[in-house]
Amino acid sequence: MPTACGPALSAAAGGRASGARGPRGRRGWRRGSRAARSPRVRTGRSSRAPAGTRAPSRNPRPFVALPLLVQASPRSLSQAARRHECTPSAAGAPHPVARAGASRKGRAHQVVAHYAPAVLRGGGDGGFRRSRRGPPGEARRTARSVAPELLAACVVVLVGCSTASSPDAADAPTPADGLGDSTVTVGSFDFAESELLAHLYGEALERQGHDVRYELGLGPRELVQPALAMGLVELVPEYAGTALQFLSLDASEPVADPVATHEALARVAASRRVVALAPAPAQDANAIVVTRRTALEHDLARVSDLGPVAGQLTFGGPPECPSRPLCLGGLGRVYGLRFSEFLALDAGGPLTLEALEHGHVDVALLFSTDPSLDGPDLVELEDDAGLQPAENVTPLVRAEVVERFGPDLVAALDAVSGALDTDQLREMNARVAAGASPEAVAATWLSSAVGGP
Repeated sequence: MPTACGPALSAAAGGRASGARGPRGRRGWRRGSRAARSPRVRTGRSSRAPAGTRAPSRNPRPFVALPLLVQASPRSLSQAARRHECTPSAAGAPHPVARAGASRKGRAHQVVAHYAPAVLRGGGDGGFRRSRRGPPGEARRTARSVAPELLAACVVVLVGCSTASSPDAADAPTPADGLGDSTVTVGSFDFAESELLAHLYGEALERQGHDVRYELGLGPRELVQPALAMGLVELVPEYAGTALQFLSLDASEPVADPVATHEALARVAASRRVVALAPAPAQDANAIVVTRRTALEHDLARVSDLGPVAGQLTFGGPPECPSRPLCLGGLGRVYGLRFSEFLALDAGGPLTLEALEHGHVDVALLFSTDPSLDGPDLVELEDDAGLQPAENVTPLVRAEVVERFGPDLVAALDAVSGALDTDQLREMNARVAAGASPEAVAATWLSSAVGGP
């Protein structure tokens, strides 16, 4: 949904208005003995596909080592392409960047031409792998970091463009009266899993007799949360840990305990006239993944099992992973892991999956609701030290809506949350990725899991 605000907001937000998880940062390397050296970081030059080319979801083909940092700023992109740089990571160790051609055991890596444009747009594979939260472990940019006038204007334009194309556009609320009408407006971020969740909760309200309006694909959290604050949307399915960091301006740090994280989120949300309803068992969190072959070869079931063998393995993840406390930085600090090499890819998207499945990396950062984890060839390692924070799906609802419609509305939403677990969300993501509409998938699940027509 292009708008004139897009480029301006992207610039104001440091190139992260896409909402995808993709860290920025400078990378570098230091000479030294192989035993003492930090993981080498490899990137490669990307190839551009002809205009209009669409990336297929899963076909064996030569793999892409994409050097263009998918979520990086234009400046950092050009710097990475031109020269090597070296700066210490958050974990205190430098991470090397090597030009295309440098590869483990002499193995050449080439870019899959038609993946590059899709990943740079944030698309590919039906959209469900788009970033949910922002860079792993990076302090989220909040609404205060963007010019308020620009942000408010973009929120109004995005919601206005969405409602103008809907059948009930004439009845669309304005910021002044959106909270006073009889319709509950459900919003979502701009990736398919978020739209699916919006339909799950919205359809539950419709079955209870509520009028529901959908504002889907509004954009990243920097736009959706201000829309919730202004009453342009009144219900947003969120992810607890990231929402807590964002709404608290990083003053509250989420933890692995879902109860503690939800209690903190509820306190922060209440100060904004927003109610954090009961969380679902379903979580969309960072997942450390290996192939089943690697798991059997090294007897891996938990992340801590990587300790004795990490020095023999290559890790793949988003470009900023070496310095992020929930990626390599945290794996080193909490688990003491030091991998032999790091390959900069995308944020849990098709490049990372292709690299893992074709043996270009041994360990990778994916997301816990990725349908690929249901297949026989991948194994998600248990986060036995609790590095990753709780990211339970949690509906955030305007307090005025809860007060207006009362406990029946809360009960309908809580019923959805109580029945939704990670495996079911992963299965629904797979159906959406295969071409089913989020609305149809949500309706089918509600009928079987919650009941009703």
